[in-house]
Amino acid sequence: MLTDRLSLCTYRKESKIPNLDQTNSHRPKTSHLLLLVFLFQLFVTTKSKASVDPQLGWQTLETPHFEVIFSEGLQDVAQFYANKAERAYDLLIPIFKEAPQKTLLILNDSTDVVNGYASFFPYPFMVVYLNLPSPLSDISSHEDWVEMLLIHEYAHILNMHPAHGIFTPLKYVFGSIVHPNGLLPRWYLEGLAVELESRLTKKGRLKSVSTEAMLRTMVKENILRNETIDRINESNIPDWPGGRRPYLLGSLLMQETLNANKEPNENIYYLNQRFSRRVPYFISGPIKDLTGMDWLQWLDRTYSKIEESSKYQLNIIQNQPQRDFKKMSFEMDSQLSPSISPDGKWLAFLAGNYYDGFGVYLSELPKGKPQKIISGSGIDKITWLPDSSAFVFSMQQPVDHYNIFNDLYIYNLKSKGTKKLTHSARAVEPEVSIDGQYVYFIKMGSGRTILSRYSFTNSHIEELWKTPLNHRLFTPTAYKLNEVIVGYKDSSGREQLFLYNDLTEEKEDLLSDFESIYSLKMTSQGLLFVSDKSGVPNLYITNKNIDRVTPLTNTSSGILNADYSTKNKKLIVSQFSKKGPQLFTVDKLKRTTPVIVPPLLSRPLTHKSDKNIKYKSDSESKISMAAMEIDQLKVYEVKDYWSSEYLLPRYWIPFIYPIEDGVLIQAMTSAGDPLGKQNYSLGLSYDSLSKDLSGLINYVNQMSHIGFSFSYGQINEYRVSTDTELQTESLSTGIFYHLSKDNAWLGNLNYIYAQTDLSANVSLKRMGLSTGITYSSSGHFNRQPRDNIFTGSLYYQKYFDQDEYINYERFFSTLRFDLKKPLKSRHTFSTQLVNSYAYEMGLGTSYYIGDTNLGANYIANLVNSSFLLRGYPSGTFSGRTMSVLNFEYAFPIKDIHSGFTTSPLFLNDTYLSLFVDVLTVDGFANGVENKRAFIDRTRWGEDIFTSTGAEFILDTTLGFHLPSYFKLALYYALDEKYQGGFTGFFTFGFGTFEPLGGQKDLNRIR
Repeated sequence: MLTDRLSLCTYRKESKIPNLDQTNSHRPKTSHLLLLVFLFQLFVTTKSKASVDPQLGWQTLETPHFEVIFSEGLQDVAQFYANKAERAYDLLIPIFKEAPQKTLLILNDSTDVVNGYASFFPYPFMVVYLNLPSPLSDISSHEDWVEMLLIHEYAHILNMHPAHGIFTPLKYVFGSIVHPNGLLPRWYLEGLAVELESRLTKKGRLKSVSTEAMLRTMVKENILRNETIDRINESNIPDWPGGRRPYLLGSLLMQETLNANKEPNENIYYLNQRFSRRVPYFISGPIKDLTGMDWLQWLDRTYSKIEESSKYQLNIIQNQPQRDFKKMSFEMDSQLSPSISPDGKWLAFLAGNYYDGFGVYLSELPKGKPQKIISGSGIDKITWLPDSSAFVFSMQQPVDHYNIFNDLYIYNLKSKGTKKLTHSARAVEPEVSIDGQYVYFIKMGSGRTILSRYSFTNSHIEELWKTPLNHRLFTPTAYKLNEVIVGYKDSSGREQLFLYNDLTEEKEDLLSDFESIYSLKMTSQGLLFVSDKSGVPNLYITNKNIDRVTPLTNTSSGILNADYSTKNKKLIVSQFSKKGPQLFTVDKLKRTTPVIVPPLLSRPLTHKSDKNIKYKSDSESKISMAAMEIDQLKVYEVKDYWSSEYLLPRYWIPFIYPIEDGVLIQAMTSAGDPLGKQNYSLGLSYDSLSKDLSGLINYVNQMSHIGFSFSYGQINEYRVSTDTELQTESLSTGIFYHLSKDNAWLGNLNYIYAQTDLSANVSLKRMGLSTGITYSSSGHFNRQPRDNIFTGSLYYQKYFDQDEYINYERFFSTLRFDLKKPLKSRHTFSTQLVNSYAYEMGLGTSYYIGDTNLGANYIANLVNSSFLLRGYPSGTFSGRTMSVLNFEYAFPIKDIHSGFTTSPLFLNDTYLSLFVDVLTVDGFANGVENKRAFIDRTRWGEDIFTSTGAEFILDTTLGFHLPSYFKLALYYALDEKYQGGFTGFFTFGFGTFEPLGGQKDLNRIR
């Protein structure tokens, strides 16, 4: 029960507000705890968190238009990419006509991911990963992979670069943030880059039979017209074609539009310049002025042509005999890579969906229900041991804080356990040898591939066949003892099959009549493979000697891969369907001749205006690049990398946030080097409640395994419940470090100083040390979307006893659990416990600098708190010991996935969140009764304050790119005298919705 209740006026008049005492007679004996905690952390420390491994040395080389950044040991790769980047410049600058003075090109070899990305902020840069795509990838249609990749990424840079007209003076005011073309729709930016990659090279996605197969399937299934112009901008709509939308459909729209008057280069330049002078998001005017049609009309015209061409192809295909495929009764999305055990009893395959993640499923043949047995990413192939007791696969996982690589794993059917076979092997596309003693695989990295072999006997890895730069080996397939069939794609894009003998190292050319062969699978009847020789990806099989080929399918869509069971006489194939790749079965192996079809797409052509474009001749394209092209590279000077060169601020951004009963106006800037070794941010803000300025400086240095941080701020904290303003000056500097090989455990040690001004004459100063440990299960390797997540933290602060300084000890801890399994997909039950304990802090002192409650999750707020108690005004409760327990259940209500034509607002889905918050505090509660303010003394564990309510969340995409959400809530705080009762709440935020508002487990300086 609450006691010692007096009005605030009485407290002040009689000076009975608790004294600003500094100590308590019941002082715990914990003065040596700080040292013990720190020594424990130091003992188990491994590495700090950084963007790149601090052990690596980094270098740069400079070309006329690029600065290439790369790690030591990659000098030859860097010279190659530098020349290819200048080649991309020569191809693109006649089209765009203006470019940044220098663009950074960062070569990232810390992952087995393929592709790259580009950005203009805070400076123009491109990041490319030094791996080549697999034959099943959407980006596998290429000749010179590096050249096509850099054309695509540099097209983004040039597309987003110009800022003219009304933006010219804004560039000088706000800096590098001013790039209006960077706010164009995703389908425009990605569509244009794909159009250019396809037009300026002999291949590309618009010349891919895989692209044609997807479009033909969409027309056949009558789903193409579902993809309206608002939907093709989105990459997170869960149904097929998923994240391909901006690339696949955006490129078709751009191709059709840009070829309107047969002068695509002039059209690109015209549109780019017009958009660079216009207010963002008003995108219809320029295209209508240029062509007389708006974007909706052009999309309708694009779809009409695709439908016409697809129906023509379908008519040709369906007029010839086709196999009668039967869909397997599996409900998962994206069913790929079927692999039947040698004894014919088991089917393993890859499947998953956007919300639940992907993994390996296992089903007992012929009609067993599939079970998900492995969750992970980067899994591309499954290969069985000869005795059917286990299968091997590769999976991508972080191997430490800096690198994400593929390794080999084995799953045992009897034990139902998974064992990791290799460490940092960069192994993809595994294949168990005929005798079961080895696993062949392709090793990725450094712009090359290597056929390698893992031994089950001694775990030794042997490198067998190493390609030159920009060449790709793929899909090794065991043939006979010590013989493996492997695909080879050179820098001209030509694909061949070879029979490789790992004893003699001899290579024999196979099936030279087929230039496009992938998805190899050896069966008892011969080699299964997919080829698009007919213009459609169809399935073929050889005889056992691999010198005669029999076609097996004449599909209307496209085959991705397949396997055949001799025992069951069943062929299982993965092919495109209405839901994307799905598994189908058909009886026996029967010759079915595929019909040759003309191209579905009108291929992008070069025009007279493309004067600088020169294709390789057919004879040149068949020559292996290896030494010839590398020897002709221009060599640039190599220098050491200095992170400090990039630390000048290049922009500032103004923000306006709604806060509790007011508005916060903020300006901020930041800078950092492209490798993340050093970065800092500066912020200045003004709020309408305190009518004062606040400022903050943060600096982080990650140039070693132990990171260093520094922060300084002068912050105004405003508590709405008492109309009280506290001005706090704080400084923190220290180190942070990992406590485990993965990213789960993190420790820190900081020096802290704070001074809180209560009035012109009264200040509360403290100085001391803080140490802490945080844990998150999401930091463990191979986390999937539906994994349950546990997080926790423990901090200890010790303020020293000195003249004019208050001294006390404070503990702060958090525990949080997000339960997703076994709940329904996208349902989450979250619970969180946050505690602080500072018993030595004087009771009166705790009213001002003790912990306090946060009334809601604002995008920004003026209360420095981690104690979420929704429904009560922020600052209602404060004290030296505080605990809050949150319960929240969030679930989806409706999927919308719809926008408003070319409007920059897209509605994704809606959620409902139900919650209960409970708080107890040793301190004070501020209330109002009969229009009179008062303060009540509260005691931890005896006085409980509760609130409940519901939050309705609308997930959206703003400005074509920015994930955001709107939240409408109704809160009910049970204690009305403490300004409780019913309260409505509305806010918006950036990012996707998270339970508990994405509340972070952060310790505050108190």
